[in-house]
Amino acid sequence: TLAAKHWVTSTFLVLVALTANMTFNNRRADETVEALDTWFGHPPRTVYDDYERQQVLLVRVAASTKPFVVLPETSLLNWNDVSEKLWLKRVPHETATLLGSETTEASGKASNVIVAINDGNVQIYHQRQPVPLSMWKPWSHDGYAAHWLEDPVLSVGGKKVVPLICYETLIVWPVLHSLLMGGNHIVAVSN
Repeated sequence: TLAAKHWVTSTFLVLVALTANMTFNNRRADETVEALDTWFGHPPRTVYDDYERQQVLLVRVAASTKPFVVLPETSLLNWNDVSEKLWLKRVPHETATLLGSETTEASGKASNVIVAINDGNVQIYHQRQPVPLSMWKPWSHDGYAAHWLEDPVLSVGGKKVVPLICYETLIVWPVLHSLLMGGNHIVAVSN
């Protein structure tokens, strides 16, 4: 009967889940990484608000004793030449920093990014798959751009980092793409 099939399927799934939980090697997060909380009560509304927020974040990054510091998606309002100069000047060279921000492309579309700052160098990872319909709108001139085949791995502090932003943590192909390109440390940021 149908009820018996559901019972057998449910029992099988419960047994698989129990087995996976009992055999899972519970690894702790890498103790060389510090994730900073950036809750300020409200997102920055102006360029001046963003500058003040950057000053606070820079103090927190500089105070970190860990070699890797990770800040969430949209930690900064907009990554630009001024932001880059400010962060390169103030982030300690021995600290690898990954932070979420946005950039504006020549097409006028926004791009969700992870900026990696390490040893006086900057690498920018563009989100491969923004949330369809709400962020990624391929039929319109606004919204966020998708960068499906670009920069799947960041080289930060001698590690090959698999960067994932928000929605990318829910889908398989960005992870597989990065792992196939040599990434071995997953860093996922969201807001």
